[in-house]
Amino acid sequence: MARRNQRIEIRESLEVLSRALAADLADQIAESVAAREICSLALSGGNTPQTLHRILAGEFREQIPWDKIHFFWGDERYVPLDDEQSNFLMAKKTLFRFLEIDDSQIHPVPTQLKTSADAARRYEEEIRKFFGESGPTLDIVLLGLGGDGHTASLFPGNPVLKEQSRLVAPVCHSPKPPPDRITFTYPLINRTRRIHFLVSGAGKAEAVRRCLENEPDIKQTPAAGIAPRSGELVWWLDDEAAKYLLV
Repeated sequence: MARRNQRIEIRESLEVLSRALAADLADQIAESVAAREICSLALSGGNTPQTLHRILAGEFREQIPWDKIHFFWGDERYVPLDDEQSNFLMAKKTLFRFLEIDDSQIHPVPTQLKTSADAARRYEEEIRKFFGESGPTLDIVLLGLGGDGHTASLFPGNPVLKEQSRLVAPVCHSPKPPPDRITFTYPLINRTRRIHFLVSGAGKAEAVRRCLENEPDIKQTPAAGIAPRSGELVWWLDDEAAKYLLV
């Protein structure tokens, strides 16, 4: 099932899996800083990354040059940044509050704007300005996987899956609450140097299997559309999420 520039890492539990990913991230962040003096890292939302955040802010706190990392979000719910549904707030509670990171290094989606379309437009402008003439190539993007095959806020059948030009787009009528979201699109994600899927639980196993098929249906399983142009894609799976791969 492995494709070019793709590898699969399987561990027995989310705890062990997250620790292995944290070690890999520490190495990659160091490589990025050595090559470009900074590391651009896009976080994911949901519950699964919280274990990773705890390990990064604890065991790996002294190993990572936090003052060199700029943080972005692969998707965000169109809610205030202090709302309990906010991906930014989750990262603030589980990662940032344990670290000394300057506000200038943290780039949340501007959900205070009038509409999700305005927020998406402004976020794309910020990303383009940050990367400048070299173009928006993130060093690392962390992604999750839904049981329905979605990743970020790229949901099955949504028109945003066809986006070819915008880097960030609004998503209306999300099948999961809240209904309005902002998401990175394929053109931005697939420019990344290293993409990591962190997936845990038997409820994700079927979606993992579909993503790793030889000819996946991207419309029904949007996560299968993640295919970096020249970077690496890594799947981090616990035993339950990988159960159909281990047969």
